[in-house]
Amino acid sequence: MCGKLAEAEKFIAENSDLFPTGTLWNAVRLPEIRAAIEIQCDRPNKAIELLASAVSFEPAYPETVYLRGKAYLRLRKGAAMKQMDEFP
Repeated sequence: MCGKLAEAEKFIAENSDLFPTGTLWNAVRLPEIRAAIEIQCDRPNKAIELLASAVSFEPAYPETVYLRGKAYLRLRKGAAMKQMDEFP
């Protein structure tokens, strides 16, 4: 994201038009992008909430795990990080 929120929002709009019913777009990629925006805007709780739809896809999309971990670190919740150790 690197501070380019307007570009990210444009990318979201364009791809949402291209893949309005796309499972991977709506369940994984869109939540990842939105979560990255929320983390950058210092709203880690919202980022974690957004990534919930991608949980079943995490083995194939490790970026989701990374973003969730980054959000938990922002929250400074060590107990929540233990869940990351249980990831298959």
